[in-house]
Amino acid sequence: MIIKTFLLFFYIGVFSFGGFYASLPLVRHEFVDKLGFLTVSQFTDIILITGMAPGAAGINAATYIGYKLAGILGSFAAVLGIALPTVILLIPLMGLVVKYREKPVVKAAFCGLAPAVVALVVGTAVTLGKDTLVDIKSVIIAVIALALMRYTKLHPLYIIFGFGIVGLLL
Repeated sequence: MIIKTFLLFFYIGVFSFGGFYASLPLVRHEFVDKLGFLTVSQFTDIILITGMAPGAAGINAATYIGYKLAGILGSFAAVLGIALPTVILLIPLMGLVVKYREKPVVKAAFCGLAPAVVALVVGTAVTLGKDTLVDIKSVIIAVIALALMRYTKLHPLYIIFGFGIVGLLL
């Protein structure tokens, strides 16, 4: 299971354009829908926990999922798997992007990538919404949290912790 965990996260790392939240549809497809290693509830919990924990969400999620699948060695395998593609692919690629960023072909590629990444993040939000907005209380909390995020200068951590407390009280 350790090698399988490494290979799955390496695959996700290779195709995680736009960061971890943009790659969530791929993570869900592999671990929930295709392989059944996680339930929808566990997947949602992982997103919540990794979003609140310090550090990169992708590394946090890999650590959590790897541990669930294969213990401590699974965590190491998952983190190595998700980080290694960045070292192998992204670092050399970024050198080329920086060097040629003013070229029309590079600008055009980013003009196409940016909306696609936004669509992946929105798609993930819709999917999570279907799984978590299950009653009127959860919808109200989501709307208030979105309004606070959009119209105030509150740090997201205050919103997260504040509504964690609200959830405990409710």
